[in-house]
Amino acid sequence: MPVQNERVVITLGPRSADIAAGTAYVASERVPGPSGAKYRIDRVDAIVDANHTANGTNYTTWTLRNRTTSVDITSRAYSAGDSVAHTHESLTVAAAAVEVTAGDVLSWIKAESGTGLASRLRAQVELVRIK
Repeated sequence: MPVQNERVVITLGPRSADIAAGTAYVASERVPGPSGAKYRIDRVDAIVDANHTANGTNYTTWTLRNRTTSVDITSRAYSAGDSVAHTHESLTVAAAAVEVTAGDVLSWIKAESGTGLASRLRAQVELVRIK
């Protein structure tokens, strides 16, 4: 019998050092659980370890993508809008990405524009088992 309403938290991203400006980065994790288990993405938070100041020319965009289905779940660009260190910033989840399946590969991807931005932004993904 499936365990519905079970909560799972996955944290993706750099844990010990900033990823230098101009450097791409990818962190990936599989959605845990038994084969065929389905989860609803309940929440995605972005958490920085140091203040981030937006820059319209030289900035970083972080994207959470389901690599298994090639669907972008959410993203955060530092072209506009600052972030405060150690503050959970709730990101909007795309409607097409609301469900994931055990075994799907989620990736947290850093892409640069201009010279980029040194960054240590983590994604905290909260899942609720629905079947």
